[in-house]
Amino acid sequence: MKNLRLLFFLFLSVLIVPLVSCDDDDDDAEPSRRELLTSGQWTAFGLYQGNQDMTPLLVAAGLNISDMKITFKDDGTYTATAVDGSQDSGTWEFTNNEQAILFDKGDQDNELTAVINKLDNSELFLEGEIETDNGTMEGEIRFRR
Repeated sequence: MKNLRLLFFLFLSVLIVPLVSCDDDDDDAEPSRRELLTSGQWTAFGLYQGNQDMTPLLVAAGLNISDMKITFKDDGTYTATAVDGSQDSGTWEFTNNEQAILFDKGDQDNELTAVINKLDNSELFLEGEIETDNGTMEGEIRFRR
């Protein structure tokens, strides 16, 4: 009888231990917004003002929107290349509950906030002030990875 009881508990422990030790796999977890933003270089493919695609105007001016690139690093820095080839770098941080990016915080001349309209594994849409030869305009720059 004692052996039967021992066999029962042994059998029970063989069944319960694997069930208790199994966790949900974290492999299925969605990447954080920070991970999405910093996991590679973003290349522009469109410039929009409202719902109007302004990219053809850049093409007509001899500028290639895909020359615009930006890389966000996990340490809070970024590097960017504009359509004219000029390069810039500085700092970035999330603001507004990770719904916007604050560039160059505290720099009176360069501080800028861009609203994140879309951020996933392959696309980033940033809306804010865009500098042009004629001043600034509100618009959205669309990037792909």
